Amino acid sequence: MSINLPKLTEDLNIIQSLDDQPTLTSSELKGRFDEAGNKIKDYINNILIKGINDALEVIDGFGDTIEEKMKTKFENIYHIGKVITTSEDINPSTYLGFGTWELIGKGKVLIGVDPNNAKFNQGGKTGGNESVKLSTANLPSFNLSNVVTNVSANTSNTADLSFVQGPVVTGINVYKGNVGFTNNNQKAIDITPMYETVYRYKRIA
Repeated sequence: MSINLPKLTEDLNIIQSLDDQPTLTSSELKGRFDEAGNKIKDYINNILIKGINDALEVIDGFGDTIEEKMKTKFENIYHIGKVITTSEDINPSTYLGFGTWELIGKGKVLIGVDPNNAKFNQGGKTGGNESVKLSTANLPSFNLSNVVTNVSANTSNTADLSFVQGPVVTGINVYKGNVGFTNNNQKAIDITPMYETVYRYKRIA
């Protein structure tokens, strides 16, 4: 938008336009000398100043329009649901000047949305653990068959070695068929990945 101030268009060549030998009276001649200055004075006081004031009103209104447009633009960029990540604990409302922001994702890492995975198929889902305790189902299977392949015995008794090829031989003619693990006080395993802490603020209103 352009602003055009009024121009001074009056002819100020008052004295130059007089005859070389003017027949004016002294008072008339004085008036001619003052005529250009009075025209300039009238232009400044009654035309130029009014034009400047009118232009300033337009500029002020235009400035308000720009401010409102910029605010609307920023509110669209930082829409409700927008997340800002920063290393400083500064609520975005303090420097954006709008919105209600809350600290989210405390102690959690980010995972990208995967439409093909039910666990991650939309934004805002939560899950996972910081540590885990292993159960029997988490342990690999143990095959203890054929562990003992030879048994030598020095005894006067008749030895029955028919079980030496079985899963476990704990003694001559003694077979122990089951081996298991028992721990009623399991310690959780820390599965936290390498991390760097940040503040995540989400606009909620």
